[in-house]
Amino acid sequence: LSRCYNEFENLKKTMNIKSDQPIITFCNRDEAYKQYQMPNIDSSYHNYRNFSVQDFELAIRNMIKKKYFVIRMGNITKNKIEMNDKNFFDYSKSDYISPLMDVYLIHKSKFFINPETGLIAVAMFMHKPIVYVNSLHLMLHRTYIRNSLFIPKKLFNLETNKYLTFSQMLNPNFKKNKRDGKPAGLYLRSDDYRDANIKVINNTKEEINNVVEEMHLYLNRKLELNYEDLKLQKEFWSKYGNEFPSSDKHMISPSFLKANSYLLE
Repeated sequence: LSRCYNEFENLKKTMNIKSDQPIITFCNRDEAYKQYQMPNIDSSYHNYRNFSVQDFELAIRNMIKKKYFVIRMGNITKNKIEMNDKNFFDYSKSDYISPLMDVYLIHKSKFFINPETGLIAVAMFMHKPIVYVNSLHLMLHRTYIRNSLFIPKKLFNLETNKYLTFSQMLNPNFKKNKRDGKPAGLYLRSDDYRDANIKVINNTKEEINNVVEEMHLYLNRKLELNYEDLKLQKEFWSKYGNEFPSSDKHMISPSFLKANSYLLE
């Protein structure tokens, strides 16, 4: 523990984090890590899970204005986020990466923003509040993480020119593929979506910013949900039947749900 503390204190001086400044950690998902670890294996089947780190820029700037220090996590990452601000540090592109800091920086965070990468296990183990972005497999979503918010990717049906509803994404019999009989809500390969004429739509910068803002408000006990918000939450969670009841400690982003209420049809 003392080694973690000493290494963090040295890194904190390098990043120039103030002693009382809250930290937010985040990571995106791209193909760089798998290409490095498995150069002879075609990992493009996972490309539907990837998105640009630039999609975090709006949220990062917003949180910096609220006096947070924001750190990009990761070991091997593809693109660099162009941000020249003393309250942002791209740890994933630094010379300070270590197994200890991979864990300890999340431990020191007020909350963690993540698209369900391997680092999620660290945040879960430490009971850190989590913002899930670009979440996809709603059928596998779990509510045992307290103090979490999430926004899902959307699936656009090119045959009908309509988005798949939450009910369709949660339907174990909807658009089963020929390869392994999995429904649209559990496709695991990019070609599954292509063969089913479904386009995967990533979260926008605005959606990511909104859900991060909501976590900031929630942790500061300032997230206020009106009657409509509560009604939409209850309607969304009812899609799971009795398995996952609505909870004020684990929510789909209220702003996302309000803007996309047609997905509840």
